[in-house]
Amino acid sequence: AAALFERTVLVKFFMEIWGDGPTHRAAMEAAASLPAAKRREVLSPDSSYCFRVQAHGKKHTMADKLLVYEHFRPLFKGDERVDAANPDNVLWIAEDYDREGTRVIALRRVFIGRHIGQRHDLLGKKNRPYTETYDLSQRPVLGPTTMDTGLSFLMANAIQVKAGDVVLDPFAGTGGVMIA
Repeated sequence: AAALFERTVLVKFFMEIWGDGPTHRAAMEAAASLPAAKRREVLSPDSSYCFRVQAHGKKHTMADKLLVYEHFRPLFKGDERVDAANPDNVLWIAEDYDREGTRVIALRRVFIGRHIGQRHDLLGKKNRPYTETYDLSQRPVLGPTTMDTGLSFLMANAIQVKAGDVVLDPFAGTGGVMIA
């Protein structure tokens, strides 16, 4: 996963999918079909875990999240250690909802999986994206039209630039594309 993050700009995090389905129950049953030994690598007394819920198209209250967690109770033996502040492992439950304007219509799909890495600071840990190293405010020369760092990195990724390549900067400005 670390190698994938080297030039990732638009990815928030990577997740190993344990199960998915049109309902919480279906996602839980799919995750329960994983070999128990695989789940025990993450969910054991020897390491801590926590849940995170990410809903796309709906906002959850804490009470809503607790109800979501309950759907996945059968995955646990009861001897696992919970640590919400500094877990060894994070389990994500990602929900996708259909919407019509501002109204939530229906749950479309649910995923559950193990967090394997992130680019941004989603878990409260310091994991600065490389784009911050080249942030506009950190550049010695800043022109009125200096290209945004994220956009520069997207362009460099699109043409798969690597160290030692010769690249023509079509903008010939303050070097935003060349820095990327």
